[in-house]
Amino acid sequence: MGIYALNKNHVALKHYAAPVDQSIPQIHKPSKTQTVVTKVRALSKRSLIFMLSSLALFVSTLLLLIAMRANFVVQTKDLENLQLQLSEIQEDKMHAEQEVNELSNYDRVIKIAEDNGLEVHEDNIRNVNR
Repeated sequence: MGIYALNKNHVALKHYAAPVDQSIPQIHKPSKTQTVVTKVRALSKRSLIFMLSSLALFVSTLLLLIAMRANFVVQTKDLENLQLQLSEIQEDKMHAEQEVNELSNYDRVIKIAEDNGLEVHEDNIRNVNR
């Protein structure tokens, strides 16, 4: 009589039969009233220190990332404000250049000069470009 196990899932029987009660192991299922007790192992000091330091490292990294994100948001707002100020200054500069061009018109200058009793000598006039 004998049972040969090829692996955990396959069982091969020899050419003769064995009694059922000897060859098949009995499987005991826990009843509903039985409780399963598992042993809880206490952590060693080394593993407890490792876990706590890992947790502290994780929390500090998380706080650092949050602080960096907040700083990024503040810097982005500052950049947007500076860009807005730059566009306002460029617009003011453009308006000032237009006003200079209007005020330095040749006909306007001649009219103001004549109103103040000045004479125009065409030979003494030079045009200067910027």
